[in-house]
Amino acid sequence: MSEMFDFGAGPVPAHRHAKGRGWVADTAHVDETVYVGPDAQVYGNAQVYGNAQVSGNAQVYGNAQVSGNARVYGDAQVYGNARVSGNARVYGNARVYGDAWVYGNAWVGGDAKLSKTTDYLVIGPIGSREAFMTWTRSDGCIATGCFLGTIKKFLSAVNTTHGDNAHAKAYRAAVRLIHAMEKAHG
Repeated sequence: MSEMFDFGAGPVPAHRHAKGRGWVADTAHVDETVYVGPDAQVYGNAQVYGNAQVSGNAQVYGNAQVSGNARVYGDAQVYGNARVSGNARVYGNARVYGDAWVYGNAWVGGDAKLSKTTDYLVIGPIGSREAFMTWTRSDGCIATGCFLGTIKKFLSAVNTTHGDNAHAKAYRAAVRLIHAMEKAHG
């Protein structure tokens, strides 16, 4: 049953999603299998399907799509024509918008802002934990496992943890690839 809810541009017909009780505009499509947390919002022509989750104060709107086992949480926003799929995570204050696609095992967090696919790089599995490493251009940060920080802090952590072992060499090679991508794509 529809009620009127203001997503920020005036009240529109909307309803509480059965799984999680978050607000969903009647113009958006959200599968029954999706979890939309009580403070999360899905509106516009957005589509969320599969086993995806939108929680915290997260918003998915515009023509954005979130699918698979993807998670959007915290204060994150996915909008425009952006796509988030697979096991990807968008969290914190991150913004994924425009024509950006975040997929696979990518994790985008902090204050990262992605508007196109060259705004980030995912490498992995890599390191002793065989985790995926995500670099985001907008804030110059790397996220992998429980680490989130700048390239400089990442290399310092690698030196402290791994010294000059094979994992350290792989991480340093990944950073060289990041620097090459920065030069290639400005």
